[in-house]
Amino acid sequence: MKKYLLLIGILSLLFSSCWTWSVRVFDDSTPEEKTARLFPYDVGTVTEYNGITVNWKKSYSLDDKLIQIPAGETLLQFDVNSRLYFSNYSFTVRGENILFRYNFQPQKTYVFHLVFHSNSGIYGLNVYAYNYGESMRDLRRPSRRRLVEFVPFLNGNELREAVF
Repeated sequence: MKKYLLLIGILSLLFSSCWTWSVRVFDDSTPEEKTARLFPYDVGTVTEYNGITVNWKKSYSLDDKLIQIPAGETLLQFDVNSRLYFSNYSFTVRGENILFRYNFQPQKTYVFHLVFHSNSGIYGLNVYAYNYGESMRDLRRPSRRRLVEFVPFLNGNELREAVF
């Protein structure tokens, strides 16, 4: 029995270390060394990328793809639909055509988490970054050491809240 448990443990480690994220390339004319990748998790659907209509949905599945875009100054438009949790309650935040501008660095994978800064009353995204090739097992809950910065939405005052 101990041998089987050991074998199962070794196989689990082997398969988890070999697992990789698939990538959907938005612009295949851009060399990979000049691209950045986005993981559309937690916030909502990206509906526009630099004025171009897209449909990059909020992701939950481990089979979801990273989206590879040209690095540089980028304007994303979101239809936000996310839940925020505080000690004894949670609330849903929704809004359409919410704008987010960021200068994506090449060879980085970015994860966003919706945040409300109660001190200033501002909604925005915590931006987390990984280098290409780094382990990304914690994409859904990145550690504070991955946090690059908080970036407010350009029109976050248009978001609506529903408390539960």
